[in-house]
This record gives sequence, C-alpha cells and structure tokens, in this order.
Amino acid sequence: MSDRVTFDNGDWPAVQAAVTRRMAELALSPRDLRDLTSLSASSLAKLRGKQPVGRMHLGTLRQVSRGLGWPDTALADLAQGRLTPEDLANPDPSEPELHERFLRLEAAVRQLHQGLTEIAQLEDERSAKMATLLTEVATLAGLLNSPDLIRVRLAARRGEAPLRRSGTVPSIRPDEFSETDS
Repeated sequence: MSDRVTFDNGDWPAVQAAVTRRMAELALSPRDLRDLTSLSASSLAKLRGKQPVGRMHLGTLRQVSRGLGWPDTALADLAQGRLTPEDLANPDPSEPELHERFLRLEAAVRQLHQGLTEIAQLEDERSAKMATLLTEVATLAGLLNSPDLIRVRLAARRGEAPLRRSGTVPSIRPDEFSETDS
C-alpha cells in the first residue's frame, strides 16, 4: 500500500490513546517523537489528541508506529479496527526476562569489544609493517640516487667503463643494467 493513501475515517480516539500511552511508557516528549519521526508538530498533535484528525496519510501512521517501536502497520491497523489497543499494550517484562536480556546484551558487547580489539591489534601491526617498508623504500631511493650509482648507470648505457671518482666505485658491473633503466 502506498504511503500517500489517506484514511478519512478511523478510530482516531483509539489511535490517540495508544500514542499518548506509548509516549508515556517510553518517557517521550512531543519533541522526542518529532525527532524520531521527522514529522511536523501539527501532524503529531493530531495523533496525540491535541487537534482534530480529519484524515491521516498511511506514511504518517507508519512513521509514528516505527518511532514508537511498533510494527509499521500498527497504528493503521488500530485505526481500521484490525488491532485493539490491548494488542499494542506492552506489559513490562518480568525480572527473569530482563536479566536474560541483560546477559545476552552483555555477551554481545563483550564479543564486539573483542572484535574491535583484534581489529586494533591488526591495524597496529599493519602500521608498523608499513613504517618499516617506507623506511626501506626511502633507503633504496637514496641509494638509487647516489652520485656514484648514477655515474655507473650512465656509463653502462653508453657502453663505457665506470669512471672513478673519489677513489671508490660501487661494485656493480655495467652489464647488470638494461637500456630501460631510468
């Protein structure tokens, strides 16, 4: 069903009572609900019983249902009589249920923490390896640009014997270089 579908008739008092009750259960202010749904204050005022409803778009009902933690169609179904206010009532969970939920959440948080710690360790190792490689590359780049090596490479390209300068010549044979070296 399209979000642009409008409901001209509906059990608006039941919808308004359910919205008001759910906001109280969740301790939501009208501003909180507006932030959760991105709807205008006047649309939400209608659903809270502060203004006459007249008609309502399905998309508005879906957004408010989602914002209140209900299935998307909850308020539309309530308006059309397919659900009763009791169907939407959320009784408080029992103490054992809360404890079980807490333990599951705690285990999930522990698992997430462990995964993030492993990722951080891998990232540290990767960073250390990268730093070592960059140092090696810088060293090699310095060697490739040494004046003696440049003279040897130029001499090799010309087919000449390397020239001696300052009494030292690198131990590199001219035939080790190809014409494509730069």
